[in-house]
Amino acid sequence: VGVLHNLALLLISCPDERLRDYEKAVTYAERAVRRRDHPDQWELLSLARLRAGHHVAAIEAAERALAPGGRVRADCLLVLAVSHAKLGHRDDAREWLSKAVAWMAEHPPNEEIESLRSEAEAALGQER
Repeated sequence: VGVLHNLALLLISCPDERLRDYEKAVTYAERAVRRRDHPDQWELLSLARLRAGHHVAAIEAAERALAPGGRVRADCLLVLAVSHAKLGHRDDAREWLSKAVAWMAEHPPNEEIESLRSEAEAALGQER
């Protein structure tokens, strides 16, 4: 599972953008989920699907990653915000963005989280 996870992550976030391949990332992340049904795998799958433009599927994966009893995952909250915004579900998008911002107020976000936040805000036409 580790190799599949790492390959998907590399294909999503490779510093050399020419090497990014979101569809292949989805394939590897789906295989990782099938091998290990765990929130970490669903989290990665939600991001891969978001990057590939599969917004309904990204929502499904992010919701699985946030299943009851699991930890809050800011990137999943933001995947939900961006995906809902892209689908025109502005109220849902604002709700998820608000939850992510509240989480970020208590936990120092990393660069990826900040980038997703900016993306969600842009999708909603908001500025900080």
